[in-house]
Amino acid sequence: MLLTESLPDGALRHSYSNGIVAAFGKAPYVFNAVGTLPPGIQLDSSGDVFGIPTSIGQYFFNVTVT
Repeated sequence: MLLTESLPDGALRHSYSNGIVAAFGKAPYVFNAVGTLPPGIQLDSSGDVFGIPTSIGQYFFNVTVT
């Protein structure tokens, strides 16, 4: 079960770092983005969202957890 529903806004050309939280099931969890992340932002398999945003706008994506 994915517990994080949304992430805080980032700032253009400033470092961004946040995490996605999951619970239940059996760890370790593997996170994958479905859709397009904001330009300059990445999601790693452990649920860390990081990078430097290079564009302003609203971005919507889903995350799957296995």
